[in-house]
Amino acid sequence: ERLSEIQGQAPRRVVADAHAVLAALQTHTDAPKPAGAQLHLLVRTPEQLDAALDLAPASVTMDYLDLDGLRPSVDRARRRGVTPRVAAPRVLKPGEQRIVDSLLRLECALLVRSSGLLQMLQDRVHPELVGDASLNAANAVTAGVFLNLGLARLTPSHD
Repeated sequence: ERLSEIQGQAPRRVVADAHAVLAALQTHTDAPKPAGAQLHLLVRTPEQLDAALDLAPASVTMDYLDLDGLRPSVDRARRRGVTPRVAAPRVLKPGEQRIVDSLLRLECALLVRSSGLLQMLQDRVHPELVGDASLNAANAVTAGVFLNLGLARLTPSHD
């Protein structure tokens, strides 16, 4: 009964002010600072994008459920000097070429989450492609295949 009670409780989360954390990192002289370290963020809503842009990250990846709201968000990121990237759907079914066309019209880097999308882009002019862990590249052979298909970078599988 006690275990069931504990499992039903929401975990305690501490949310820090991102500006304060970044300022502390920049002023703390003892903290090791990796050369060339940059902040890259993923957002799921326009409201999260607004908060992310205030932090002036190097890039922001937009993983919106509705692709219709992407154009204004991509434009807003560019106006603020932040590199935009759009997360493509994890699953593309046959006949969904219009989704690929919409993504390409954004003219920004794409986070590729499916080999199907990578295949669809082989004969098309496309922006920078970044491979997501969803591609399940768990070894050097698989990573090599994906990189040879046009990915600029690849996040390895969680395996």
